[in-house]
Amino acid sequence: MSISPPSKILIVMPRWVGDAVMATPLIEAAHESWPQASIHLLQKRYLRGLFDDAPWSGKTIEISKESTFRSLRSELAHERYDLGFLLPNSLRPALLLIAGRVKRRVGYRRNGRAPLLTHGLPFPSQRPFAMIDFYNRLGEALGLTNTNRPMKLHVSDAHAEAARALLTRYG
Repeated sequence: MSISPPSKILIVMPRWVGDAVMATPLIEAAHESWPQASIHLLQKRYLRGLFDDAPWSGKTIEISKESTFRSLRSELAHERYDLGFLLPNSLRPALLLIAGRVKRRVGYRRNGRAPLLTHGLPFPSQRPFAMIDFYNRLGEALGLTNTNRPMKLHVSDAHAEAARALLTRYG
């Protein structure tokens, strides 16, 4: 099933750094398929900076100890997202996207979330499964055909030079 091109996409990122990196093929495929769309990330504060140098990087909404459901809901509603990817499988992010008026919500039908999703996928029955494939299936359900790519972290020239200088300094 393909959808009309979104103009503003919210991706609810996984909690763990490794899982977040495994989501990069999905994000890059969305960026390539819908280059006019602005891609925003909803993520834990400790993931700050991980994707800043990516060409698809837009606004980041941080979840911290101070974040409340109400404040996040208000921010999402203000942004008017027309597509949201739910990478975590918990109920709370799905409720947040409904409350934040995200028009189309794609995720796995799990943990009571099925009625909250506009594009719900069955949870994989085959275990174990690779998280990179787990995330890519969400994009494929919307018609993305270019998800089969390597994980990638982008590093600006300035950051690469700073790393080289640090390595040289300490031998």
